[in-house]
Amino acid sequence: MKKILFYFLACTLIFTSCTDDDNNDVSGTSTNQANILGNWQLSSETSNGEATTLTDCELQDFLLFESNGNVTSTYKYGENCEITESEILTYSISGNNMTITFEDESSTVEITTLNATNLTIKFVEEEPEGTYTEIVTYTKQ
Repeated sequence: MKKILFYFLACTLIFTSCTDDDNNDVSGTSTNQANILGNWQLSSETSNGEATTLTDCELQDFLLFESNGNVTSTYKYGENCEITESEILTYSISGNNMTITFEDESSTVEITTLNATNLTIKFVEEEPEGTYTEIVTYTKQ
């Protein structure tokens, strides 16, 4: 559960600026709720500005957003990515912010890119050592 929550919230589980570029297409709540529906596969990740090398298994991780407010987070692991686990979380969107809830834990991430092919989210966490920022990009399947 922690790995799923980490990948999605630390998106997993993100710090990039929005621009007026048409490639970002981040807009109002209702548009974001409609555009986010479907299956999104993990494609890249950065931690504090450094690219993260994703394993073959991690590149098979995906999120399935449904119109009922559920999001299924599925990830693979094992020597040959033969083990698959999934968790169902709930989500809600307000403007460019998405709140993810699993059991009694909630986190809010910023949607920095949402268009027909890409979803990029930013997660920022304040830690005693400083600010930790994770940017995760998914590709629509």
